[in-house]
Amino acid sequence: MTVQAPVRPGQDLAPRPLAETRGWSAPGIPILAAGVVLLVAGIGLLIRGSAHAILVVVAVLLLIAAALALHGLTPVVAGEARVVQLFGRYRGTIRAPGLHWVNPFARRRKVSVRIRNH
Repeated sequence: MTVQAPVRPGQDLAPRPLAETRGWSAPGIPILAAGVVLLVAGIGLLIRGSAHAILVVVAVLLLIAAALALHGLTPVVAGEARVVQLFGRYRGTIRAPGLHWVNPFARRRKVSVRIRNH
């Protein structure tokens, strides 16, 4: 018994071929260090400049930049990969192990790529 899905006008019947593309990522260690420095600087300015409005604004901007830098970090361990999706669209796969930085607004899903022999 074969079941066919209803086809809307203008819809392709042939499936699109699936292909894995390499996801863009930056090295994570320098961005981790920069994020920690931004966080410490933002907190220091917030404590020091509580009387000056300009320093408070700069401190808040530094804290936002630190949050974005740290939120984009993603670890990849051996035997796993990360699939990067931005607003639901596939943007690539990160397979190299280590700490990587990707777009902080992207979703990173863990995928096991271990070889299993029985």
